[in-house]
Amino acid sequence: MRHLFKILLSVIISSGIAGEDSHAQTIYKDIVKDHQLSATDSVRLVHYLVGMGIMEGKGEFVTKRKLYLDSALSIANWADALWFDKAYPLFFSGKYEIGMPYMDSAVKYNNKYMGYRGYLKCIFQKNYTAAIQDLKQAQTINGEGHVEDHSYDFYIGLCYLQLNKFDSSQMKFDGLIKHTKAEHGWQMVHYLDWYYLGISYFEEDEYIKAKACFDTCLKGYMFFPEAKFYKAWCLQELDQADAAQTLMEEANMNFILGYTINDDNARYELYPYQLTKYQLKNSLEILEEKNKHKQKDKF
Repeated sequence: MRHLFKILLSVIISSGIAGEDSHAQTIYKDIVKDHQLSATDSVRLVHYLVGMGIMEGKGEFVTKRKLYLDSALSIANWADALWFDKAYPLFFSGKYEIGMPYMDSAVKYNNKYMGYRGYLKCIFQKNYTAAIQDLKQAQTINGEGHVEDHSYDFYIGLCYLQLNKFDSSQMKFDGLIKHTKAEHGWQMVHYLDWYYLGISYFEEDEYIKAKACFDTCLKGYMFFPEAKFYKAWCLQELDQADAAQTLMEEANMNFILGYTINDDNARYELYPYQLTKYQLKNSLEILEEKNKHKQKDKF
Protein backbone atom coordinates (compact mmCIF):
# COMPACT_ATOMS: atom_id res chain seq x y z
CA MET A 1 0.00 0.00 0.00
CA ARG A 2 2.81 2.42 0.86
CA HIS A 3 4.40 1.68 -2.50
CA LEU A 4 1.09 2.44 -4.25
CA PHE A 5 0.81 5.80 -2.51
CA LYS A 6 4.33 6.75 -3.64
CA ILE A 7 3.50 5.81 -7.23
CA LEU A 8 0.26 7.82 -7.15
CA LEU A 9 2.01 10.87 -5.69
CA SER A 10 4.62 10.70 -8.43
CA VAL A 11 1.79 10.69 -11.00
CA ILE A 12 0.48 13.96 -9.59
CA ILE A 13 3.92 15.56 -9.56
CA SER A 14 4.81 14.38 -13.06
CA SER A 15 1.56 15.81 -14.41
CA GLY A 16 3.01 19.29 -13.86
CA ILE A 17 0.09 20.26 -11.64
CA ALA A 18 1.77 19.82 -8.26
CA GLY A 19 4.77 21.89 -7.24
CA GLU A 20 6.34 22.20 -3.83
CA ASP A 21 3.44 24.20 -2.40
CA SER A 22 0.53 22.72 -4.35
CA HIS A 23 -2.57 21.63 -2.52
CA ALA A 24 -2.49 18.31 -4.36
CA GLN A 25 0.93 17.34 -3.06
CA THR A 26 0.24 18.62 0.45
CA ILE A 27 -3.08 16.79 0.75
CA TYR A 28 -1.63 13.59 -0.63
CA LYS A 29 1.26 13.65 1.81
CA ASP A 30 -1.27 13.99 4.63
CA ILE A 31 -3.19 11.00 3.30
CA VAL A 32 -0.03 8.91 3.06
CA LYS A 33 0.90 9.85 6.59
CA ASP A 34 -2.35 9.37 8.47
CA HIS A 35 -4.88 7.43 6.39
CA GLN A 36 -5.25 4.35 4.28
CA LEU A 37 -7.41 4.16 1.18
CA SER A 38 -8.36 1.35 -1.10
CA ALA A 39 -6.53 1.18 -4.40
CA THR A 40 -9.71 2.28 -6.19
CA ASP A 41 -10.22 5.33 -3.95
CA SER A 42 -6.55 6.22 -4.27
CA VAL A 43 -6.78 6.31 -8.07
CA ARG A 44 -10.04 8.29 -7.93
CA LEU A 45 -8.56 10.80 -5.51
CA VAL A 46 -5.53 11.37 -7.73
CA HIS A 47 -7.88 11.98 -10.67
CA TYR A 48 -9.87 14.57 -8.68
CA LEU A 49 -6.78 16.36 -7.35
CA VAL A 50 -5.23 16.60 -10.79
CA GLY A 51 -8.55 17.83 -12.17
CA MET A 52 -8.69 20.52 -9.48
CA GLY A 53 -5.20 21.63 -10.43
CA ILE A 54 -6.09 21.92 -14.11
CA MET A 55 -9.25 23.90 -13.34
CA GLU A 56 -7.48 26.17 -10.85
CA GLY A 57 -5.69 27.99 -13.65
CA LYS A 58 -9.10 28.90 -15.07
CA GLY A 59 -10.34 30.60 -11.91
CA GLU A 60 -11.56 29.81 -8.40
CA PHE A 61 -15.24 29.87 -9.37
CA VAL A 62 -15.22 27.33 -12.21
CA THR A 63 -18.09 24.87 -11.68
CA LYS A 64 -16.08 21.88 -12.83
CA ARG A 65 -13.40 22.62 -10.24
CA LYS A 66 -16.08 22.60 -7.52
CA LEU A 67 -17.22 19.18 -8.73
CA TYR A 68 -13.67 17.81 -8.51
CA LEU A 69 -13.31 19.36 -5.04
CA ASP A 70 -16.56 17.87 -3.74
CA SER A 71 -15.65 14.49 -5.21
CA ALA A 72 -12.25 14.59 -3.49
CA LEU A 73 -13.92 15.48 -0.18
CA SER A 74 -16.31 12.55 -0.55
CA ILE A 75 -13.22 10.32 -0.33
CA ALA A 76 -10.99 12.36 2.01
CA ASN A 77 -13.32 14.39 4.20
CA TRP A 78 -10.48 14.88 6.72
CA ALA A 79 -8.39 16.89 4.22
CA ASP A 80 -8.25 20.35 5.83
CA ALA A 81 -6.79 22.02 2.72
CA LEU A 82 -9.76 20.83 0.66
CA TRP A 83 -12.19 22.38 3.14
CA PHE A 84 -10.16 25.58 2.98
CA ASP A 85 -10.35 25.52 -0.82
CA LYS A 86 -14.11 25.07 -0.61
CA ALA A 87 -14.52 27.97 1.83
CA TYR A 88 -12.16 30.55 0.38
CA PRO A 89 -13.90 31.46 -2.92
CA LEU A 90 -17.23 31.93 -1.14
CA PHE A 91 -15.82 34.80 0.92
CA PHE A 92 -14.79 36.60 -2.25
CA SER A 93 -18.36 36.44 -3.51
CA GLY A 94 -19.79 37.73 -0.23
CA LYS A 95 -21.30 34.37 0.76
CA TYR A 96 -19.89 34.40 4.28
CA GLU A 97 -22.71 32.45 5.91
CA ILE A 98 -22.22 29.59 3.46
CA GLY A 99 -18.43 29.73 3.51
CA MET A 100 -17.82 29.83 7.26
CA PRO A 101 -18.99 26.26 8.05
CA TYR A 102 -16.47 24.98 5.49
CA MET A 103 -13.79 27.10 7.13
CA ASP A 104 -14.88 25.61 10.47
CA SER A 105 -14.22 22.17 9.00
CA ALA A 106 -10.74 23.24 7.91
CA VAL A 107 -10.03 24.38 11.49
CA LYS A 108 -11.56 21.18 12.90
CA TYR A 109 -9.06 19.04 11.01
CA ASN A 110 -6.09 21.40 11.35
CA ASN A 111 -5.91 24.26 13.85
CA LYS A 112 -3.26 26.01 11.74
CA TYR A 113 -6.25 27.65 10.02
CA MET A 114 -7.47 29.22 13.27
CA GLY A 115 -5.68 32.50 12.57
CA TYR A 116 -6.92 32.62 9.01
CA ARG A 117 -10.48 32.08 10.18
CA GLY A 118 -10.01 35.01 12.56
CA TYR A 119 -8.77 37.11 9.65
CA LEU A 120 -11.83 36.21 7.55
CA LYS A 121 -14.13 37.06 10.45
CA CYS A 122 -12.38 40.42 10.88
CA ILE A 123 -12.02 41.63 7.28
CA PHE A 124 -14.83 39.87 5.46
CA GLN A 125 -17.51 38.82 7.92
CA LYS A 126 -17.11 41.86 10.25
CA ASN A 127 -17.69 39.61 13.26
CA TYR A 128 -15.12 41.32 15.44
CA THR A 129 -15.72 39.69 18.82
CA ALA A 130 -15.53 36.22 17.29
CA ALA A 131 -12.45 37.26 15.31
CA ILE A 132 -10.63 38.30 18.48
CA GLN A 133 -11.41 34.93 20.06
CA ASP A 134 -9.99 33.05 17.06
CA LEU A 135 -6.91 35.25 16.77
CA LYS A 136 -6.06 34.97 20.46
CA GLN A 137 -6.54 31.22 20.33
CA ALA A 138 -4.28 31.12 17.27
CA GLN A 139 -1.62 32.97 19.26
CA THR A 140 -1.87 30.35 21.99
CA ILE A 141 -1.56 27.52 19.46
CA ASN A 142 0.84 28.94 16.89
CA GLY A 143 2.56 31.87 18.61
CA GLU A 144 2.55 35.28 16.95
CA GLY A 145 1.74 34.26 13.40
CA HIS A 146 0.89 36.32 10.34
CA VAL A 147 -2.03 36.35 7.92
CA GLU A 148 -1.95 38.24 4.61
CA ASP A 149 1.10 40.38 5.49
CA HIS A 150 -0.01 41.33 9.02
CA SER A 151 0.37 39.83 12.47
CA TYR A 152 -2.45 38.44 14.56
CA ASP A 153 -2.08 41.50 16.81
CA PHE A 154 -2.72 43.80 13.85
CA TYR A 155 -6.14 42.25 13.27
CA ILE A 156 -6.90 42.15 17.00
CA GLY A 157 -6.13 45.90 17.13
CA LEU A 158 -8.38 46.42 14.13
CA CYS A 159 -11.19 44.49 15.82
CA TYR A 160 -10.87 46.62 18.97
CA LEU A 161 -11.03 49.73 16.79
CA GLN A 162 -14.24 48.52 15.17
CA LEU A 163 -15.71 47.74 18.58
CA ASN A 164 -14.90 51.32 19.74
CA LYS A 165 -12.42 49.98 22.30
CA PHE A 166 -9.95 52.69 21.37
CA ASP A 167 -7.57 52.30 24.31
CA SER A 168 -7.15 48.59 23.56
CA SER A 169 -6.67 49.33 19.88
CA GLN A 170 -4.02 51.94 20.65
CA MET A 171 -2.15 49.49 22.88
CA LYS A 172 -2.04 46.91 20.08
CA PHE A 173 -0.88 49.27 17.31
CA ASP A 174 1.54 51.13 19.56
CA GLY A 175 3.00 47.78 20.62
CA LEU A 176 3.34 46.64 17.01
CA ILE A 177 5.11 49.86 16.05
CA LYS A 178 7.53 49.70 18.99
CA HIS A 179 8.30 46.04 18.35
CA THR A 180 9.00 46.58 14.64
CA LYS A 181 11.13 49.65 15.36
CA ALA A 182 13.20 47.72 17.89
CA GLU A 183 13.64 44.66 15.66
CA HIS A 184 13.95 46.17 12.18
CA GLY A 185 14.00 49.99 12.39
CA TRP A 186 11.21 52.51 11.94
CA GLN A 187 11.37 52.28 8.12
CA MET A 188 9.94 48.75 8.34
CA VAL A 189 6.82 49.76 10.29
CA HIS A 190 3.82 49.10 8.07
CA TYR A 191 2.03 52.28 7.06
CA LEU A 192 -1.31 50.77 8.13
CA ASP A 193 -0.04 50.43 11.71
CA TRP A 194 0.42 54.22 11.79
CA TYR A 195 -2.86 54.79 9.96
CA TYR A 196 -5.01 52.79 12.33
CA LEU A 197 -3.24 54.17 15.39
CA GLY A 198 -4.05 57.63 14.00
CA ILE A 199 -7.68 56.63 13.47
CA SER A 200 -7.99 55.49 17.09
CA TYR A 201 -6.80 58.93 18.25
CA PHE A 202 -9.03 60.68 15.72
CA GLU A 203 -12.08 58.85 17.08
CA GLU A 204 -11.26 60.23 20.53
CA ASP A 205 -10.89 63.80 19.18
CA GLU A 206 -7.14 63.79 19.86
CA TYR A 207 -6.41 65.58 16.61
CA ILE A 208 -2.78 66.55 17.26
CA LYS A 209 -1.82 62.94 18.06
CA ALA A 210 -3.85 61.65 15.13
CA LYS A 211 -2.24 64.14 12.73
CA ALA A 212 1.24 63.09 13.87
CA CYS A 213 0.39 59.45 13.09
CA PHE A 214 -0.99 60.34 9.66
CA ASP A 215 2.13 62.40 8.93
CA THR A 216 4.33 59.39 9.67
CA CYS A 217 2.01 57.11 7.71
CA LEU A 218 2.32 59.37 4.66
CA LYS A 219 6.12 59.18 4.83
CA GLY A 220 5.74 55.49 4.06
CA TYR A 221 2.94 55.89 1.48
CA MET A 222 2.83 59.45 0.20
CA PHE A 223 -0.17 58.96 -2.11
CA PHE A 224 -2.39 57.30 0.51
CA PRO A 225 -5.75 59.12 0.20
CA GLU A 226 -7.26 57.74 3.42
CA ALA A 227 -4.46 59.19 5.55
CA LYS A 228 -4.80 62.54 3.77
CA PHE A 229 -8.58 62.45 4.22
CA TYR A 230 -8.43 62.03 7.99
CA LYS A 231 -5.48 64.35 8.34
CA ALA A 232 -7.53 66.98 6.49
CA TRP A 233 -10.32 66.63 9.04
CA CYS A 234 -7.73 66.97 11.81
CA LEU A 235 -6.53 70.22 10.20
CA GLN A 236 -10.12 71.43 9.95
CA GLU A 237 -10.66 70.78 13.65
CA LEU A 238 -7.37 72.55 14.41
CA ASP A 239 -8.61 75.72 12.60
CA GLN A 240 -6.45 75.22 9.51
CA ALA A 241 -9.32 75.33 7.03
CA ASP A 242 -7.37 76.27 3.90
CA ALA A 243 -4.79 73.53 4.47
CA ALA A 244 -7.62 71.07 5.18
CA GLN A 245 -9.37 71.80 1.90
CA THR A 246 -6.13 71.60 -0.09
CA LEU A 247 -5.26 68.23 1.45
CA MET A 248 -8.80 66.90 0.88
CA GLU A 249 -8.45 67.81 -2.80
CA GLU A 250 -5.14 65.92 -2.89
CA ALA A 251 -6.81 62.91 -1.29
CA ASN A 252 -9.55 63.02 -3.89
CA MET A 253 -7.04 63.19 -6.75
CA ASN A 254 -4.99 60.31 -5.32
CA PHE A 255 -8.18 58.27 -4.97
CA ILE A 256 -9.23 59.00 -8.57
CA LEU A 257 -5.80 57.80 -9.71
CA GLY A 258 -6.45 54.47 -7.98
CA TYR A 259 -4.50 54.79 -4.75
CA THR A 260 -6.02 53.30 -1.61
CA ILE A 261 -5.22 50.59 0.96
CA ASN A 262 -3.09 48.21 -1.08
CA ASP A 263 -3.40 44.95 0.83
CA ASP A 264 -4.23 42.26 -1.72
CA ASN A 265 -7.73 41.53 -0.46
CA ALA A 266 -8.68 45.20 -0.19
CA ARG A 267 -9.51 44.80 -3.89
CA TYR A 268 -12.36 42.49 -2.90
CA GLU A 269 -13.51 43.76 0.49
CA LEU A 270 -13.47 47.23 2.02
CA TYR A 271 -11.12 47.44 4.99
CA PRO A 272 -12.11 49.50 8.05
CA TYR A 273 -11.86 53.22 7.25
CA GLN A 274 -11.19 52.56 3.58
CA LEU A 275 -12.77 55.36 1.58
CA THR A 276 -15.46 55.42 -1.07
CA LYS A 277 -15.79 58.12 -3.70
CA TYR A 278 -19.00 59.34 -2.03
CA GLN A 279 -17.23 60.01 1.27
CA LEU A 280 -14.63 62.10 -0.53
CA LYS A 281 -17.22 63.95 -2.60
CA ASN A 282 -19.34 64.79 0.44
CA SER A 283 -16.35 65.86 2.52
CA LEU A 284 -15.06 68.13 -0.21
CA GLU A 285 -18.46 69.78 -0.46
CA ILE A 286 -18.69 70.22 3.31
CA LEU A 287 -15.22 71.78 3.56
CA GLU A 288 -15.89 74.09 0.61
CA GLU A 289 -19.14 75.25 2.20
CA LYS A 290 -17.49 75.83 5.58
CA ASN A 291 -14.72 77.85 3.96
CA LYS A 292 -17.25 79.98 2.08
CA HIS A 293 -18.96 80.88 5.35
CA LYS A 294 -15.62 81.69 6.97
CA GLN A 295 -14.72 84.00 4.09
CA LYS A 296 -18.06 85.78 4.39
CA ASP A 297 -17.56 86.22 8.14
CA LYS A 298 -14.30 88.08 7.50
CA PHE A 299 -16.10 90.91 5.69
